Amino acid sequence: MNKQQNLIIIGAGAFAEVAYEYFTHDSNYRVVAFSVERSFIRQETLFDLPVVPFEELEQRFSPDTHSFFVAITYFKLNKVRAALYRQAKEKGYSPASYISSQAFVWQNANIGEHCFIFEKSVVQPFASVGNNVIMWTGNFVGHHSTVGDHCFLGAHSAINGTVNLGAFTFLGSNATVANHVNIGSHSIISAGGLILSDVEDGQVVIGTWRKKTLTSSSRLNTEFFLD
Repeated sequence: MNKQQNLIIIGAGAFAEVAYEYFTHDSNYRVVAFSVERSFIRQETLFDLPVVPFEELEQRFSPDTHSFFVAITYFKLNKVRAALYRQAKEKGYSPASYISSQAFVWQNANIGEHCFIFEKSVVQPFASVGNNVIMWTGNFVGHHSTVGDHCFLGAHSAINGTVNLGAFTFLGSNATVANHVNIGSHSIISAGGLILSDVEDGQVVIGTWRKKTLTSSSRLNTEFFLD
């Protein structure tokens, strides 16, 4: 594969190592360095590449010829990744995205900048994924759904049709969101969570979230099987 674009990975932890593998072997990017804030530097090199203080990054690597990706997961509910993403853009660097060659993104789905979409993920027609979103392996984003900026979707989570997922939200592995549900910003949905009705901003949901008690199959049909 012809590597045409130079990339700096911001971060030096486990996700940075994973991102290095995917960008190196399944993209047109050439990783040339890692970068972390000076107080977090624990090593001088990673994969024989320099680990550069973030505060000095533009002095070592020109923003005109290098892109960046912030390889930090959901620490502090995605706020650390969001802050470094903004700071790197302010330095003049262009944000990079990775979409696995084994992911399926429909032609009219909209994917924002600085996203990382792992293998076996699906984004259906008319869906929209915001900026700075991490979608781990096997995610499903259904038709006409919207994933807000700065979200993290754990492996094999499923967002069904016409769902709105608010910014900075964490969706745990194997969580499922039913059709026509709105989840507020800064929410945490646990691994294996089942969301059957709307969730307000800033909520933590463990297990099943259902505000209404179902009493009959006719009511079930009315509430959950709308076209």
